[in-house]
Amino acid sequence: MAHTLAYFSPLSPIFPWYKVVWFKHHKPKNSLILWLAARGRLYTLDAKPMLYKHYTNRCYLCHTAWEPIDHLFFKCDYTSHIWRFIQESIGFYILRNSWADLLLWCSIHWASTQFLLHKLLWSAAVYFIWIERNARAFRNQSSTAHSIIAQIKSCVRSRLASLKLKSSSELRLISSPSQLQTLFQQGCSTSNGYL
Repeated sequence: MAHTLAYFSPLSPIFPWYKVVWFKHHKPKNSLILWLAARGRLYTLDAKPMLYKHYTNRCYLCHTAWEPIDHLFFKCDYTSHIWRFIQESIGFYILRNSWADLLLWCSIHWASTQFLLHKLLWSAAVYFIWIERNARAFRNQSSTAHSIIAQIKSCVRSRLASLKLKSSSELRLISSPSQLQTLFQQGCSTSNGYL
């Protein structure tokens, strides 16, 4: 019987990035959107243009370029401010310019539990960027990048607060005190109108 069941329901391939998407203490809705993005299943303008009532050939966030996933998450002026905040919060910079490169890099460097803060920030950023993009595409509503950063901070703060850690040393395993302080006390500033 088990052989028959295995024959008719083959296992999905295991992707090298699954540990940075589905990790212990993840937020399910954030990880779901991150998983869809990693699988190339987010319906951006290049994937499903006929879904959009107010069809445009420009990115809904910056209005300057076409909207493949690499633009949406890496080259868009609007999201670059959000990523700059994320990178400053975790204390190092990820110089990648494609979704595939970033997935591979994160799967190699962020597999251990000590990068929980990094993974929470990344999944929250992808989630809130996607939500903002859809608010603009389907409801004609928009928020500033500063507002999105505040939502990301709140999401990660609430997730970290809900963890049942046995000691303060466990908290230091997932991030340094300076990273937490930067994340929760740092203001956002920029010279242009996105924030």
